[in-house]
Amino acid sequence: MGLIQKLFFDGEWNIAIRKLDSNLTKNGKFCYENSFISIPKSKKYWFADPLIIETNNKNFLFCEAYDYKKECGCLGFFEIYDSNKVSDFTMVISENYHLSFPCVFEKSGVFYMIPESGENSTVDLYVCKDFPSKWEKVKTLLNGKYSDPTVFNILDNYYLFLYDEANGFKGTYYQIDFNNMNLIEINTVVYERNTGRSAGNFIKKEDGHFLRPSQKSCDMYGKTIIFKDVYFLNGEYKEVDLEEIDTRKIIVDNKKGVDRVHTYSISESYECVDYNYMKFDLLKRFKIIRRKKMVNRRNKDEQNKKTSKKV
Repeated sequence: MGLIQKLFFDGEWNIAIRKLDSNLTKNGKFCYENSFISIPKSKKYWFADPLIIETNNKNFLFCEAYDYKKECGCLGFFEIYDSNKVSDFTMVISENYHLSFPCVFEKSGVFYMIPESGENSTVDLYVCKDFPSKWEKVKTLLNGKYSDPTVFNILDNYYLFLYDEANGFKGTYYQIDFNNMNLIEINTVVYERNTGRSAGNFIKKEDGHFLRPSQKSCDMYGKTIIFKDVYFLNGEYKEVDLEEIDTRKIIVDNKKGVDRVHTYSISESYECVDYNYMKFDLLKRFKIIRRKKMVNRRNKDEQNKKTSKKV
């Protein structure tokens, strides 16, 4: 990324969906032939980090909604209808800190969520009391600034992948102990470049391996996605890069080419991405400074709340 682009180019994230008519992606081959259809932004939010959950023949797209005024993310969902249409957005979780990447998963008929809450330096588990609208925080599983927590299931054992960008591009796997509501560390992977951060849920392949979408952010945050072939057996974890998405070939609203893509999700019926068009913004640096001040203010408020509870 050039200096001018770094200083003065930015863009808002958008979400687009399409009907799944190919199993290519489930085996690591992204389909460029069919157009995605964008989900309109609202006056209050732009949307990112889409993760699709299909249950009872219905598809729900959970995502981050970034509040323009508060400069802070909350979490909610759209229901996907036929012909790539969606419901109005429903907000379900809002905290006094930034939330994103709502990783929703099901265990024994109960839905749980572990979103990213790195701004609060926590990894929190939520349980759904009435799907998909009512959620309740159960416990803080871990403290620390981790990115895009991702859960996957092998033979009814649930594992959590957390990425640490600040300390050497490390990805750590944990087993979730639901009996004691805690995490058991299993394995750590160290990446040479910034290519390990999750870009969506693990996808079960036909050969029994998993496909893991990961972000390639070596010279720009969320530049594109790499599909990794993954196997995890007896505590041993290995992954191999299969394919890197070519953003120039992605079609959205029948227009070819986007500048960035950093989340991919798939169900039995639909697939979705979030994408970004970069544009010149003279006030980019000012906006970054302003947001940092708002983050510091929120962090201070949260710390005061924690201190008052102890007293």
